[in-house]
Amino acid sequence: MEEDEIRKIVDAVREEIKKHDKIDVEKMDVSKELEDQKPSVPCPECGGKLFNEVKHCPHCGCELEWE
Repeated sequence: MEEDEIRKIVDAVREEIKKHDKIDVEKMDVSKELEDQKPSVPCPECGGKLFNEVKHCPHCGCELEWE
């Protein structure tokens, strides 16, 4: 494998890592906001705490319907 090919691969891997780091930071920001709210009911799919009639579970992502 040539040096240019290796650099391209390394750059591509770095970009993917950045994407995942950004996602993790976004999840942490949402988690912090949720800590300040009081839970209402558990998610029917995963049992995670739900807050203020959200449309999707922040833990497993399942779509929720409220009556």
